[in-house]
Amino acid sequence: MTDEELVERAKKGDNRAFRQLVERYEAFVFTKIVHMVKQRELAEDLAQETFLQVYRSLPSFDGRARFSTWLYRIAHHKVIDWTRSRAKKETSKELALRDVYPSDDSLEEQVVNRDTSNRLFLLIHELPQHYRDVLLMYFGQELSVKEIAAQLNVPHKTVQTRIVRGKKRLFQRWQEVNGRDLPGSSRTVVASPQSSKR
Repeated sequence: MTDEELVERAKKGDNRAFRQLVERYEAFVFTKIVHMVKQRELAEDLAQETFLQVYRSLPSFDGRARFSTWLYRIAHHKVIDWTRSRAKKETSKELALRDVYPSDDSLEEQVVNRDTSNRLFLLIHELPQHYRDVLLMYFGQELSVKEIAAQLNVPHKTVQTRIVRGKKRLFQRWQEVNGRDLPGSSRTVVASPQSSKR
């Protein structure tokens, strides 16, 4: 039975048809996700969430794209959502802008830096999504350009460009909001990711 036939049956409430779709694609989805997140247990959870979302969204599937393409898109978005959530949790404690601040700051400087980091984090979330995603991965998760490219399924050069342009927009927005440049060595993060250790 084709995907289209199974989808139509599943839309009509045929749970057996939906189960066949799951069995047909669960290995495909898991493989794609584990390649992006590099953790088997997490990939299993995200794959389960993906199929749950597929089940809920099936009535809206119009068939203009192949079912496998639509399914992969949902899985990809689940990974992106997880990435954002993880970055938000980590940066709520202390945004990992390690390229910005030295590790041997005094306690007073660390307090100031933490406040600045939190404000930067809020500004990152104001950026267009394609910049926001790469900056959260690059700074929040400390992923390399190569790892980000793999997760977003975009070329290496595209990630580099988005990082550079995203950081420039971030610092421009900082100036607009605060009326001044970022303190100290913060401006150095505008450098191209090619020049970093990543």
